[in-house]
Amino acid sequence: MCNLSDREGIRRMNSVDWTRRINNQLLQVLPSHELDRMRSHITPVPLIAEQVLLRPGDRVNDVLFVEEGLISVQAPVSDRLGHVEVGLVGREGLVGLPALLMERPIALHQAVVHVSGSALRMPIGPLNTLLDRVPDFRHACNRYIVGEFGHLAQSVVCSSRHSTTQRCARWLLLADDRMPGSPLPLRQVLLAQMLAVHRPGVSAALRLLQDTGCIRQQRGRIDILDRSILEQSACECYARERVLRDLLCRQPQHAL
Repeated sequence: MCNLSDREGIRRMNSVDWTRRINNQLLQVLPSHELDRMRSHITPVPLIAEQVLLRPGDRVNDVLFVEEGLISVQAPVSDRLGHVEVGLVGREGLVGLPALLMERPIALHQAVVHVSGSALRMPIGPLNTLLDRVPDFRHACNRYIVGEFGHLAQSVVCSSRHSTTQRCARWLLLADDRMPGSPLPLRQVLLAQMLAVHRPGVSAALRLLQDTGCIRQQRGRIDILDRSILEQSACECYARERVLRDLLCRQPQHAL
């Protein structure tokens, strides 16, 4: 967000290349003339691995529409883990969700860059104008909010009912959905922290998945080789989330 990235001295990009296709799925809903009207309010920003974008209690002055990369939304815990992942954001969504729900939004969770990439930043004033002016955009954002609620609920079920191997497979699938076809620069210790399990358990789970031929581990990187096998290795939670997404996509616009 601007209040954090500016303070930390993160290098900005100069301007949006308007000749290319916008890669964020929420912004893709906007007609081209609306994007043109918003040019002066949209700023491209780099996302740097391990960069903290928001901390609990921060005022949300703007939102980041992710185009490339992966963002972890985390809740604090008072043990050695420090934080546990409660959400995952890629090109399907945005960072700064309270801006869609609150008049004076504040962050309730921490947002940290997992995988470097880029985003488009928009202040909440122009964002609210777009929400009022473009019903299709508002409906898309509402679907995104409901989908995030569903993801959080399913994550609670997953962490209390399923094995580490199943949960690892689910997380890798969720990450691949947000960065399709891209290798995941990911350390085992980070995945263990996000899943709130011990690192040896994650190491064993990844070895089991690699033995099935669905992934390949390299130092600091995981490649998905066969999604179908990976889906078979995951728990039911991943399939249930896909059903939820399909259900939301079938909802009529006026129902949201």
